[in-house]
Amino acid sequence: MKRIVPALVILSLAASVASAAPSDIVPQGAPANDWMAALAVRGYLGPTIYASDFTGNHLHTRDQFAEILYASFVDDLIVGRVAKDPITAPLAYEAVRFLRPELLARNVDYDELIAKLHTKSFGATGTLQPEVRIKQDGDTPSGTRLIYRGVVGGEVARNISLVVSASNWAQDARRPFYNDYGSQGFNAFNEAYLRYDGANGLDIRVGRMSEHWGPGMRGATLVSDNVPPFDELRVAFPFSLGRIFGKNWHYTQFASTFNDYGGRSYFEGRRVEYAFSNHWNFQFEEAFKANYSGSLAATPVPFLIFKSFDLDTIDTKYNYNTNLGLSYTANPNTRVYGQLFGDDFKSPLGGHKLFGLSLGNKISDTPRRIGYLIGGTHQAGGTAFTLEYAFADPTSNIFKNDNATWERGRADYIGMPNGPNTTELSGRIAQKYGPNLTVAAEYRDRQRHDNSFPAPTSRYFSLSGDYKLSHRETVGATLHEYWQDPFPFQPGDPGYPPPQKYMPFSQANPGTKMRTHEVDLTYKVTF
Repeated sequence: MKRIVPALVILSLAASVASAAPSDIVPQGAPANDWMAALAVRGYLGPTIYASDFTGNHLHTRDQFAEILYASFVDDLIVGRVAKDPITAPLAYEAVRFLRPELLARNVDYDELIAKLHTKSFGATGTLQPEVRIKQDGDTPSGTRLIYRGVVGGEVARNISLVVSASNWAQDARRPFYNDYGSQGFNAFNEAYLRYDGANGLDIRVGRMSEHWGPGMRGATLVSDNVPPFDELRVAFPFSLGRIFGKNWHYTQFASTFNDYGGRSYFEGRRVEYAFSNHWNFQFEEAFKANYSGSLAATPVPFLIFKSFDLDTIDTKYNYNTNLGLSYTANPNTRVYGQLFGDDFKSPLGGHKLFGLSLGNKISDTPRRIGYLIGGTHQAGGTAFTLEYAFADPTSNIFKNDNATWERGRADYIGMPNGPNTTELSGRIAQKYGPNLTVAAEYRDRQRHDNSFPAPTSRYFSLSGDYKLSHRETVGATLHEYWQDPFPFQPGDPGYPPPQKYMPFSQANPGTKMRTHEVDLTYKVTF
């Protein structure tokens, strides 16, 4: 990354006001949730916004966070109260810095606001959620659990902040994704990083961070936070290409390395975004995963170009994928969106397939590998509704060797949590009854087409209710129901996928016919 940082700094000097994918979901494990909860518990976000609004199952976008903060921080009296609070001021400072692009898009005097909140002290906040789980079947028995999250943050030098987050919340929040299978790579330090804020919106971070590149509530097709956070170096900034090619561009790139399948993996991602207007946002993303250190030479150049010149390793060590995204945001609470994940679309040139068509008799043995996500969400009058549909080809996420498969650990897919060979319909509806009571229902139907590889068809339903005792305390109850069909094949049976380089057996999760019934009773308090 040393070669790329100077070039990025130079390009960032042409920065303009651009939102950093305002429709992106803020990862559940991200400290931004705790910063907002800390402001809410002290009443700085108004009488109808509570700490548990940010530490529960309802996910928010960056734009929604910015709208909530903007509504309160346009009041100088509120900002003055926050600035005099030695515990909360550093957290508010970090929240404002995190949402800089979205606040600038709302014509906030960012420099004045950040100057008022600036403090050299450290702030801290935390949430504890003791709960009782009453469960039938499944691998996890009934009993008591303690879910926790805590964040410490503040400025350690001019324009340099340290943020440390300890939590098991992110792993627990993803239990419905995994159905108690997989997700073994999380640990107590969910996020821990140093952040440098440079001129014109330059943002450089090094440490452990969650990534969620897209607006999907269930996940994102290329890079999603359903896997454990990455230890990475990340650079981001807005930039302008002038009146002809547009001013509202934003660039993000990260490089990460981690142990995977007992070996070392290298993972990099790059995203270029363009805001056509306050409503339309387009994203081009590319990323690769490899198991050799030479792949880091791709850092300063487009990954596709690097891949094209690295022919000796392209077929065995280098898994390159691209992603396109388009979202329309009518307002912070109403949006529609889509993402298209691609590895092998195929081309008719050279006899390769193009969606099943080919030229001549020569047909490539590489199958098409795509996935996509479409969805929409609307919130008004106390009712919030989300509906999403995701699809993945049988060989999406798969590669010729385990080290380059689009995973971080077994069954922890870096993209959508449903993995390959899947169609999934999911929905969630929540209704507020007065300021204190919220009832929500969620349903997911995950179908494995073809021969149900690598895991069986499953369905999930939950019904929950939360009652806010105060801005600080909430009690709740949730019913979870999970159904899983039996895996219809065993190795060697007719119809079982033959051994081939694109579908390694190491991904198989035979499973059994299962139904899990669980009731969770919770008490939550934020400090």
